[in-house]
Amino acid sequence: MVHGDARRLEQVAGVFDAVIEAHYVGHLPADERGPAFAAAVQAVRPGAAS
Repeated sequence: MVHGDARRLEQVAGVFDAVIEAHYVGHLPADERGPAFAAAVQAVRPGAAS
């Protein structure tokens, strides 16, 4: 588990087997949703679920 800004996950790129953003992204301003989703995708290791 990581605590921090979910829009900036460079320190954990490729680390997780899965990322769940249930209900979180909907609370972000519309212009921040894309970067938050992209950061989550980068945090998932290759071949894992996202």
